Amino acid sequence: MTTASSYLLIVDDSAIFLDVLLGWFRETFPEKPVLGAKSLAEAREAMAEVPIDFFLLDYRLPDGNGLDFINEVRMFWLEARFILMTLEMPDTERSALLALNPAGCFHKPFELDVLESELRAQFEGGVDGPATRPVSGFKTMLRGVSALDLIQLKCTKAATCALEFCNVAGEIGRIYLTDGEVFHAETNGAIGLDALADIIRWPDGEAHELSIWTPPKTGTIGPPWQSVLMEAAQLADERGVEPPAKSVECHAA
Repeated sequence: MTTASSYLLIVDDSAIFLDVLLGWFRETFPEKPVLGAKSLAEAREAMAEVPIDFFLLDYRLPDGNGLDFINEVRMFWLEARFILMTLEMPDTERSALLALNPAGCFHKPFELDVLESELRAQFEGGVDGPATRPVSGFKTMLRGVSALDLIQLKCTKAATCALEFCNVAGEIGRIYLTDGEVFHAETNGAIGLDALADIIRWPDGEAHELSIWTPPKTGTIGPPWQSVLMEAAQLADERGVEPPAKSVECHAA
């Protein structure tokens, strides 16, 4: 969901073109905050500072290309949306672009009014996006879903909730979210980012949303959630997947 507090990030290594796009965007969509970056490194720095829900990025950049960057982002946020800008693209890359389901691909130079129409359609009729519905939904029993999938789903829905995970060894972990931001995580042996990474490492178990819970008085994790999940996933990858353990029955709270 697009929100007034989430940013659009424009990534282009041409300082002049980037300034033109930033000025145009601020005038055309004054309610939507925007940032610019001249490289993928600067783009990653921006993601660590603010929540970003849309990317307008060049294909060729000094430290990589736009497709590789979106692939990187999609590892922890499947709903990330983007428009690619390019002078040319190898035919071998076109199938990879289509597989990522872009919001558009604009060949430079392009008309700004065409870009405006596409962005307005993507913003679902306004910067604030669709109205938030009352809390409702299905109770589910899903198989083949990872802890990271579930956390990511709750973050993209801007949920305020507590998720409890129990791995096959009977270890318990809890993750607390406020308005879609990961506020705190804990296991029997860790808190904060370490606990979040440990929960992501658990290969099997059960998970449910607590119906009654009290949020911690002090958070151990701060926004934005995209960067939090990326850092936790990297930490979990460095530690490796936790080996299977003897199965122990989990009891829901």
